[in-house]
Amino acid sequence: MNNANHMNPISFLLIIPALAIVSGCADDCPGHDDKHPEIAYIDFHDAKAAYNLSFPLDIDKDGNNEFVFNTTLLADGVGDHLHFRIVSRSSNEVVGEDGKVEVLSAGESITQGSSFGYDNETLIVKTSTVTGTTWWGNWKGVQNKYLGVRFRLHELSYYGWIQISANETNELVVIHDMAYARSNSAHGLRTGQKGFSE
Repeated sequence: MNNANHMNPISFLLIIPALAIVSGCADDCPGHDDKHPEIAYIDFHDAKAAYNLSFPLDIDKDGNNEFVFNTTLLADGVGDHLHFRIVSRSSNEVVGEDGKVEVLSAGESITQGSSFGYDNETLIVKTSTVTGTTWWGNWKGVQNKYLGVRFRLHELSYYGWIQISANETNELVVIHDMAYARSNSAHGLRTGQKGFSE
């Protein structure tokens, strides 16, 4: 018998654990690059949010909503104001300023340096007065753009985008899809990114 083609059983048993260590490399292994985080993508199939029709967003399906798209009607001395909003729950936040949600184009970075705030809620507002109706807000007439979010799942921070459109004619907001970086990466991700960025 030619022993050149046969491996000592003890040598074989030593190789198996070594292969397991190499193939099971964790995030802290040399060469791991968190600039290219794994991306989770969710298609909402053009869900809608309108007056008396909210759209709760429970990202990890644990029964707790991270965000809610809703519409509230407020009245004052000027007239009636129909506010289309995204409401952050718990310690979650939306990119914006002074309570208004920022409109992001494709390819913009969402990182820890973005202007997050839990009170950035307003998308568009319909104001009705005795003299007529006006629409105002950052998202007036905006189609297929992105808003940036930061939220916590299982004690880790995640960065994501949600693609929406404003429809003043039918008085609703359309929620198209979203993606978020699964890794707790300070590099975040770019709007429209659905996979690894090379």
